[in-house]
Amino acid sequence: LANPSPRIRERALDVLTDFPEDTDWQRVRDLAEDPDEHVRIAAVRVLCGAASDPEDIIRSLLDSSERSVRVAALSCLGEEGTRMERAGAVPPEYFERLMSEAQRDGVEARVELALALMALGDDPRVQYALGPLLRDPEPEVAGAALRTAGRLGRGRLGRREYFPNLISALGSAATREVAREALVSQGEQVEGTLADYLEDASVEPAVRRNIPAVLARIPVQATVDDLLRFLAIGPADRLLRYRTLRALNELRVGDSGLKFAEEAVMQTVEREIETSAHHAGAESMLARLDVTGPAARLLQRSLSDAWLSGRERVFRLLGLLYEPEGVYRSYLSVQSGSSRARANAMEWLERTVGHALSVRLAPAIQEGKVGRGRERELREVLIELMGGDDSWLAGCAAWAALEMREPWVREELQRARASANTELGHLAEQALARLDSEEKGTQPESEEMNLIEKVFLLQQVDLLSDASAEQLALLASIAEEIEVKPGTVLLRQEEPTEALYVVIRGAVELRRADEQVLTAQDGTAFGTWALIDESPSLIAAAAVETSGLLRITREDFYDLLADHTELARGLLKGLARRVRSLVG
Repeated sequence: LANPSPRIRERALDVLTDFPEDTDWQRVRDLAEDPDEHVRIAAVRVLCGAASDPEDIIRSLLDSSERSVRVAALSCLGEEGTRMERAGAVPPEYFERLMSEAQRDGVEARVELALALMALGDDPRVQYALGPLLRDPEPEVAGAALRTAGRLGRGRLGRREYFPNLISALGSAATREVAREALVSQGEQVEGTLADYLEDASVEPAVRRNIPAVLARIPVQATVDDLLRFLAIGPADRLLRYRTLRALNELRVGDSGLKFAEEAVMQTVEREIETSAHHAGAESMLARLDVTGPAARLLQRSLSDAWLSGRERVFRLLGLLYEPEGVYRSYLSVQSGSSRARANAMEWLERTVGHALSVRLAPAIQEGKVGRGRERELREVLIELMGGDDSWLAGCAAWAALEMREPWVREELQRARASANTELGHLAEQALARLDSEEKGTQPESEEMNLIEKVFLLQQVDLLSDASAEQLALLASIAEEIEVKPGTVLLRQEEPTEALYVVIRGAVELRRADEQVLTAQDGTAFGTWALIDESPSLIAAAAVETSGLLRITREDFYDLLADHTELARGLLKGLARRVRSLVG
């Protein structure tokens, strides 16, 4: 308990909860005033567990003159042994004082008020006071209010009116973890509401994409049925499809008693087979035509990435019906094993799923197994992709069409501009502006790069070379285009860096400690490792002429990772490749 490390003090207190009769009350009470928040909360738990009347302990701590002690006590409200769910458990004057302080004393006072509302239970004042706190712009205050709302939704109180607040908070990285824990604690009673939000296309994408992870921790049959039904609809958002499927996989592995309807699973498998064959066929046709424009090459890469993503989804679906570990090992072998390992995996899969299904699966899981089919014109394929429900592929197809400069392109871009797909419509609008300016012999009104053009640059960054095209598009969405004057210092040697830069136009001088000088020009990246850590820069960088740059700050990058954890996979592959090359 006296260890210098707060983590060890906290763990020691956690151990003491199992030995209430041996608790040194005064020593633990002193730790309720520890400098570390987690230690304070752990101390309150021990005191409540060792006391015959936990509510009396809470009331005595709430009399403290130290707000940090009061907040630690309030943080334990709603836990086993410290419910205090009846009105009047805490003196009315305490709440009156808090309401007054919250209006003038800032964030800490509002946090205390948000946590204290738990003790009011079903008192009418709760809804009046809690609503503004749930909408508070300070994440710390909103998080405390979300914890209280989650506890009020459980058990006897069952305050379901706060479910929308909890679900909406999934859309922000600052409140997501608190909201997730609060929703999971509701158990089966919130499952139906979560499923309704998941199926509602008008709900913010950042919210919908985080609902499957919550449902994965509510292991009831209704969760499985709702997720399978949603997957069968075929949501256009590829990331949402993936996260829904991953949630089903977690439920399958975590609870053997859950049932996965074979008909629903196979319906989705068949759709994935059809989509994979479509992507593979389009990619193969582009390769045969040897289309060389940068947008066409990006489209070809994106189709290949889409096919690989589809293969993973097919294996995940098979893991719902067949032995999960065997299916997963088979996937790893097919994905990156030797030719012998791949052959063994396919043989195991055929024995497991049967010959007929393994034949149907071939176009989706084995490269080169898609027949050529009828010959199609490039125009037909591009138009089909532009009209599809995959926003990224549609955008790449629109920009590839622009490269062709053929008579039909304007008509199809106009059609795409009017599409309900807003991302595609914006890209088509920019493409039409380019066509208009070319015909008039003028410069486009806006020289600002679009998402596709930013990806052209980012795919040249070594660290990002293993990221998929769609993951690069996510990074491009936070890449800021800036212009700097000659002499502008971008990196200082031996000082921490905060951003990755890619040169769009102009030139930047890079100077090493040994006075070696390099010039970074079109497409060259520098400051790459700023995305990973805060180590001092090994080089100095300054613009030698007016230059246009793409900049991705570390802070924006971390925020993006919080919303798209899948992005880390591509970056880790790049890191692993670089480490292997250094070791080699």
